[in-house]
Amino acid sequence: MDDLSYLHPAGETVSGSDRDDVEAQLREAGWEGDGELGVLWLPPFVGVGVEDTYGTKIFHVKQSNNGTSWLASPYALDFERLRRQNEPVPKPGTPVNILFSEVEHLGEAVDAVLGPLRQNLDGLQALPDVDCARDIEQQLLIRAQEMLVAALNDFLDDCSLKVLIHVVDRGNPYKFTVPKINAKLDASSYVPEELDDKDAWFTLKGLTSDVWRSYRFLPFKEKQQFLFKSLGFVGDEERLRLIRKHVAIRNSLQHHGGGVGGPMLQMLGVKTLTIRTAEGELSLKGGDKIVLTFEEVELLAEALIDLASELSDHVDVRVPERDWLVKGTESDELA
Repeated sequence: MDDLSYLHPAGETVSGSDRDDVEAQLREAGWEGDGELGVLWLPPFVGVGVEDTYGTKIFHVKQSNNGTSWLASPYALDFERLRRQNEPVPKPGTPVNILFSEVEHLGEAVDAVLGPLRQNLDGLQALPDVDCARDIEQQLLIRAQEMLVAALNDFLDDCSLKVLIHVVDRGNPYKFTVPKINAKLDASSYVPEELDDKDAWFTLKGLTSDVWRSYRFLPFKEKQQFLFKSLGFVGDEERLRLIRKHVAIRNSLQHHGGGVGGPMLQMLGVKTLTIRTAEGELSLKGGDKIVLTFEEVELLAEALIDLASELSDHVDVRVPERDWLVKGTESDELA
């Protein structure tokens, strides 16, 4: 949560003992103790708490060192996006689907981008030179957007490797419909000299490695099609359009001078490029320079998290096999 102007300081409306209880529970949940505790009122029609005409007060504190928002509520906040972002981390020994680590790593990568970005943008407010601050802001947003698209590519690569391992190494037990791919095979490297030439294990590992290496050089569209078709997955089209837009933006910023080009708009099937702003939307036409906003970058981050969650839900049903979580930490290990 970035606009805190609608919050009341908890010290103005809540007794000291109640604040202490809330802060203690937030610390137990992981809050590091910095930031100002505020109160947010939810009207009764939101559907939180008892059905009366009073509404519900919830507590909020924004952790200063990474921009994470913590909420404390007397009632469950049963909102889909909030629920997806706060799913409990499985304990060691818990069975998880084959893409669990890939989904977790993407979430960690997104958090590692957004937290520092919020801090850096907040720090720009102190700069007296407005034009200089605006230029730095754009560079920060461009870098963050590039890192998010890179995290998406890593996610697709890692998920596709899992698919290839199941197809090549394990004989495709779940009947993945893997599309054709042009791969350069180097059979001479498959078997170490000290082993028998008939060692099938090394041959399969070599095949998997060569196919995956070729896959990693595919354009984004082909990578996405490979993974989605293999798993029989059809993602939310609006979300995928947003992600494709950002891949095109990244390509323009890196390779085409950062402008909105006609071929770019044609590929996306739109007449203008839409960028979300704090006030609404900004429409960029052909020839305009691409301008990013925090709201647009945050929108991409949310889309990546939602895509990964949606794919994970699909794999839960599509692939009955389970890995076993050895460590419930940021560097998850599977057995």
